[in-house]
Amino acid sequence: MVTTAKQISQDKAGREVLYFDVPEKTGIVSVIGADTVLGANMVKHLIDGGKTVYGFTQKKDFKFSLRPISEHETGKTDYPPHPILSDWLVLSIDPLMGFEKYTSRIRNLCNYLYRKKYRGDILLFSSTEICQPDVDGITEKSLVAPRTEVGLCLATAENILNVMLYKDGNEVLPHVLRLDNNGIEDACGKAIELMDMDFCPDIVVI
Repeated sequence: MVTTAKQISQDKAGREVLYFDVPEKTGIVSVIGADTVLGANMVKHLIDGGKTVYGFTQKKDFKFSLRPISEHETGKTDYPPHPILSDWLVLSIDPLMGFEKYTSRIRNLCNYLYRKKYRGDILLFSSTEICQPDVDGITEKSLVAPRTEVGLCLATAENILNVMLYKDGNEVLPHVLRLDNNGIEDACGKAIELMDMDFCPDIVVI
């Protein structure tokens, strides 16, 4: 199956190049924050699972000239490694960089994906520390009420993604994986399990 043209690159004169005949499903996963501990492990787990993976740094905002810091292709592709062509974007940006810088990264990413009409799925690693427990503990329906700057970063990121990618006919809904002191193996395994589902929930707590 073939989808419509996707704007994914620029030529040397700075003009946008349209690529046609891009499969509706490319099999590509891009990890944003592949230079974090969780992101690097996510890249490894995806590669071990036979995925085509491109890892991008968390230190720079997206632009056409940004190249992956890691690449692993399971087959030949006729288009450059670019997040717009990914079936999934996995966000593993470290909130310890501070609220302003972290939320700026998320906003700029959303603006970029919106301008380029991204139509894939997004998985954000978040944390249960943004939630207040109730009688059932912390669940997907728990009240979000962060008490730390890290929690505020993650809660704000969830809201930014929900609002900025769902407007003017663009209906990209993020999927949030809220971790509860899970080990990296569990976090990466659950993320891949969710990405392989036909219908991935909006929020999952593990």
